Amino acid sequence: VFRVSRRSSGNKRREWVSRRASGAEDLEIARSAAEGAKLELEAAKLRAEAEDLERALALERRHFRAREILGRGQQVSAGELAVRLGASGVNLADEGIRRVVEACRPGQPDAALTFEDLASPAFDAALNTVIAEDLWMQREKQREDDERDRKEAAENRQRQIESPARSEPVIDLNDDRSIGTRLLSCLAYLLPLLDVIQYGFPLLQVVPGLAPLFALLAIPSSLINAIPFGSLILFFGLSSLSNNKEYPRLLRFNLQQAVLLDVLLFIPNIIFSLGAMVAGEGGGMPEESMVVVFVAVSICTIYSVGVTTLLGDDPDGIPGLSNAAKNSIDRDRS
Repeated sequence: VFRVSRRSSGNKRREWVSRRASGAEDLEIARSAAEGAKLELEAAKLRAEAEDLERALALERRHFRAREILGRGQQVSAGELAVRLGASGVNLADEGIRRVVEACRPGQPDAALTFEDLASPAFDAALNTVIAEDLWMQREKQREDDERDRKEAAENRQRQIESPARSEPVIDLNDDRSIGTRLLSCLAYLLPLLDVIQYGFPLLQVVPGLAPLFALLAIPSSLINAIPFGSLILFFGLSSLSNNKEYPRLLRFNLQQAVLLDVLLFIPNIIFSLGAMVAGEGGGMPEESMVVVFVAVSICTIYSVGVTTLLGDDPDGIPGLSNAAKNSIDRDRS
């Protein structure tokens, strides 16, 4: 009997402890639920305050824009609306202005808008919609333009791969071949002629009839030599002009060929001077070689001036020299 009584007492104690623990858990759950509900109420209150603030800011923004559009007036017409929106950086087409006006005054696309219209949510919504649509159309147009440019670039690359560049005729933007251009092109060969005079003196002793020609060339030669570094200035001046793409191709070609011909004049003198130094002998170029150089430059000049340029043709028949001049001109143009 004592054991049964003791066992019954223990069971009652455990039941009491269990009920007390369950009550504590329920109390904790209830407390957590209350705190959660309180936080939700505070969050809802903050959201409501934020929405009120946002509405107040939107209203103030609409009022400010309405005052800015109206200025000192009481109302604004559709035409004035386009101008004043443009002054604030919002450029709308006539269709966009019509839609904005009709949003405030349905069925009245030409109606004048008052402050209440300009500050209304309908005006704000319509204006934002039109701006967004215009922006989307601009982006689409830009995307289409970029896509078209990419396609054209790809097609150009493909054409270049299929047709080598050397087989394509080069078309110059300025192909003027008038008489003025021809005469200026002929004057370019004064540069090599003035520098080659010194090589022709031995020939003058054999052929005195060339004296008038030498006397004629001596006039511009003396003028250029009177200027410090005159020949060098003339050389670089003609070289620079030959690279100017605005000048006619015929003039640029002759300028470049005259410059290259003048450069070639220095090669024989350098060769013979080096040979004399190696041999330990003095003196410069032999008279026979000087005559050959003079005759060669004279023939190139006569061909370039009298046979081709004066007739409006490119003087591209000089072996090596003409090809170098042509490649230089075409490279500058590409």
